[in-house]
Amino acid sequence: MSGITISNGGTIGSAGDADAISISSSGAVTLSSDLIPATPLSHRNMIINGGMQVAQRATSSGASSGYNNLDRFEWTGGGHASMAGTIAQTAITDLAGFSKCLKYTVTTEESSISNNEYWWMHTKIEGQDLQCLSYGTSNAKTCTLSFYVRCSIAGTYAVSIMKPDSTSQQFGGTYTISSDQASNSTAAAGWQRVSITIPANTAQGIADDNGIGFDIYWVLFAGSDFTGTDNTSWVNTANGAYAYGHSTTMGTVDNSTWEITGIQLELGSVATPFEHRSYADELQRCQRYYERYTGPNIHGGLYSGSTYLASWFYKVRKRTRATLSNVTGTGGVAINTSSSGDEGGTDSVYFSQESAGMYVTKCSASAEL
Repeated sequence: MSGITISNGGTIGSAGDADAISISSSGAVTLSSDLIPATPLSHRNMIINGGMQVAQRATSSGASSGYNNLDRFEWTGGGHASMAGTIAQTAITDLAGFSKCLKYTVTTEESSISNNEYWWMHTKIEGQDLQCLSYGTSNAKTCTLSFYVRCSIAGTYAVSIMKPDSTSQQFGGTYTISSDQASNSTAAAGWQRVSITIPANTAQGIADDNGIGFDIYWVLFAGSDFTGTDNTSWVNTANGAYAYGHSTTMGTVDNSTWEITGIQLELGSVATPFEHRSYADELQRCQRYYERYTGPNIHGGLYSGSTYLASWFYKVRKRTRATLSNVTGTGGVAINTSSSGDEGGTDSVYFSQESAGMYVTKCSASAEL
């Protein structure tokens, strides 16, 4: 048989049926009517930079709390006695379809993980970008978080989602790195795709604004203060719910590694193939939250008296008025960056200086959540 044709109801029909689905022997599917998907075919992924393509700040750095390098992924930790590590955007060739991942490496181990110690990576999503979930209503929807991970330390690792709006709540899941996977932490066999289904929350809503709607945490290590509250259903936020079920010696072994890429959050209870986006698309999305200016010089003009103004017009409107840093330019004279620009400082920013011929060479603008 060269192929089969299936009509409505799953019965075998003829190729002439108006509503038939034809499946060839090679697996090609042909529809003779419209395809009406239950979830979007494009723009499914609510995570920005899930393929780890964009690293505006740096491609590698020492590990510290804050945004170290890869855009949209923040690190938070505390209680460490001696822990040190590196975070890097790393090229990979052993995971089909992906060229980059985020890699964390322990360079100085902890002797043990104390009860108040924690270290995790997280990403935040604006509430207005999560309205498709319809939280706080009877129509609230299930969504699924998926990602590819590889690690040199076997154990159970926690992932948690915090929803701060209304009554702040958390939900969590875990994934396991087997001893076989840990021993293949530098090989293709070490990669696994993890899928965590997040149940609909009919009780508590998400504000339709530019604040935090979801804060998603990947726990690398956590003490007992953060592991004792069951979060396998939506529960009110508590320290013990950040890492429920987490059990691993990650952080206590020098040169241990953890890698992640292909992070996706989408509607529905099934993880679909990762939605790849172009570098240009991901960069533009990232620049809503962080943007760097590296030249050419922005020259100022005489504004009033001896005051000169220069304007930096952002490539992308910022989430909110940005905080500026790393401002360099006219030598020896302070550059004032307190003036707001267009749209309350979300479209541009003004620099002022009491110096003829003022200019700005470099600057960074952050509007992170």
